[in-house]
Amino acid sequence: MWNKQQLLTATTLLAFIYFAYSFTANGFYQQDEAAHFLSMRGFWFSPNSILSNWAKPGYKLIYALPALGGSGVVTFFNCVVAALTALMAYRIAEKLGSKIPALAFVALALQPLWFNLGFRNYSEIITALLLSLAIWLHLKEKWAGAALAASYVAFIRQEFYPFIGLYFLLLAYRRQWVAAFLLGTFPLLQHVWGWIITGDPLYLLNQILKSSGEIGGAFPRKGFNHYFLMSITIYGAPVVLLTVVYLTMKIKKAGGNIDQLFKQPDAIVWSVFGLYFLMYCIFNWQAVEIGPSGGGNLRYLLVIAPLGAVMAAFAVEWWNDFQPKNLLLYVMGGLAIVVALFMTYEHNYVVFTDERDWRPFVLTMLGILILLIPLKQEQKWLAISGLMVLSALVTVRPIKLSGEDAACQRLAEWYKNYEQANGEPPLYLHHDMFYYYLGRTRYEFKTRPQFITDANAKAAPKGSLFIWDSHYSYRPELRKESLTYEYFTSKPEQYEVIHEVISDDQTFGALVFRKK
Repeated sequence: MWNKQQLLTATTLLAFIYFAYSFTANGFYQQDEAAHFLSMRGFWFSPNSILSNWAKPGYKLIYALPALGGSGVVTFFNCVVAALTALMAYRIAEKLGSKIPALAFVALALQPLWFNLGFRNYSEIITALLLSLAIWLHLKEKWAGAALAASYVAFIRQEFYPFIGLYFLLLAYRRQWVAAFLLGTFPLLQHVWGWIITGDPLYLLNQILKSSGEIGGAFPRKGFNHYFLMSITIYGAPVVLLTVVYLTMKIKKAGGNIDQLFKQPDAIVWSVFGLYFLMYCIFNWQAVEIGPSGGGNLRYLLVIAPLGAVMAAFAVEWWNDFQPKNLLLYVMGGLAIVVALFMTYEHNYVVFTDERDWRPFVLTMLGILILLIPLKQEQKWLAISGLMVLSALVTVRPIKLSGEDAACQRLAEWYKNYEQANGEPPLYLHHDMFYYYLGRTRYEFKTRPQFITDANAKAAPKGSLFIWDSHYSYRPELRKESLTYEYFTSKPEQYEVIHEVISDDQTFGALVFRKK
């Protein structure tokens, strides 16, 4: 166990490690991180712009101030948040009585997707911190604080409303009425805000239903087993192995006594982890379409990453005293077979490719070997920590700039020169990377840019520029009014092509049309 100074030093060092690593990764996991930065900046021009489900008002209210300092300041702030979440994993394990809470810190800090995304602009990281804070306060029986933290989690990510409902029932059962009603604080704030803006007295309900309906079928569902198969890609082989071991121990210790299982303090850790994980499995279920699919996006599961880290620490702590070891050997052997057969492939951060990658299997076997070797607890957790370091070293790779993003960068440079020579034209486009590389939000133009639609094209004055791109401009599943590029090329008397950009890998292109 670390003292306060050691914990603070480890947290500070981790934040700077994340920040240093960010300079090696000039690419984007997804273009949403650029769009979210623009949205943070856009708050200062149009506060109501962050009210949507995508914008996540609770997220943007925290980040609007750091965003004024630029992308570098936001990146560093993200690193601090990611490091503080590792600290909270430590605190949760410590509060639950762990003798090796430092392993929970390491188990989160070195998870491959967490390491690669911790410094980036995604709401999952700050949500993980606040969820961890809520659980820690719950364990300390600081009911009001836990309720407010949980309420803010739902203010950021709406899929937590069912969890808020369950927590309300738990608090009511414990007669913590003030805390129970405090759960509604931030959802009520969002509702009133939306009601004032839209005039809809059922704003929050209608907004949730509308968002779910709009994106429900917009992205392909990857299958119920998608997140099970991709779990090592998200959390790393050591954490997945130890989480399976932990859950096996919990079930065996309960001996069929469900009441005992749920009355223990750590129930909130494994239950929130399990319910959230299964919820996203259901969202991706192809046989029964329930809720928004999200396209199997791996980062959604980072929200519960700290809880997996806590369970991993307890698996190591309980190992030496747990019996029967044969049960764990059978379970770990089964897991190793599953990993070898189904989880040893390269990936593109969404799904597996056809190319084999045996690192997950090797790391899983090394983890099993370390557990089986008769070591003292301190030696065992240090050996597991070393395996987590090795896992990070062999699996974490900086994300480099994609061909599409590089093309958007060139497009923005071209536009800067065009604007300097011809003045600012009315703009019509969809691609947020253009604004990101231009260094401006939509609100920082003399005439605010609009989307490309038939109505806008007809109303546009002469000299207007339409930047049509192959990624976002034609998305009829999301925007029925979106147009193909043939709309412009079929009208040469009205529009002329003045510039084009094609990515080096030939997977993306953009055409700039000028209205005659």
